Amino acid sequence: MINTGTHIRCNVKNITLSVDENVLKAVRRYAAERDSSVNKFVREFLAGVSEREDRARNARLRIQELSRHSTARVDSFGDRLLNLEIGLRFSKAWQQAARRERASRWMLSRFSQEF
Repeated sequence: MINTGTHIRCNVKNITLSVDENVLKAVRRYAAERDSSVNKFVREFLAGVSEREDRARNARLRIQELSRHSTARVDSFGDRLLNLEIGLRFSKAWQQAARRERASRWMLSRFSQEF
């Protein structure tokens, strides 16, 4: 069992990663400057990805549940507007997640270029 302060994790599994040597050097330096470790950095990154995916999945399920129990009736044009609005909201969330992913990749590439 590992207590990270906000989470208690059981059944921790080890993984093996292949990383470019320059990227690893840069990330080690980045982690050291923050009194952290590469392991903690990777673990927190992966946990964040998992948590965001869980929240998105739960939101989709909640919307589906609300739709099934809704007594609201709309015409076909209203249906199209509602679907467009929901699609745009998911699209914005997807775009935000993609921007975060690109920022993470940029950060790693920036570190590898420094060394």
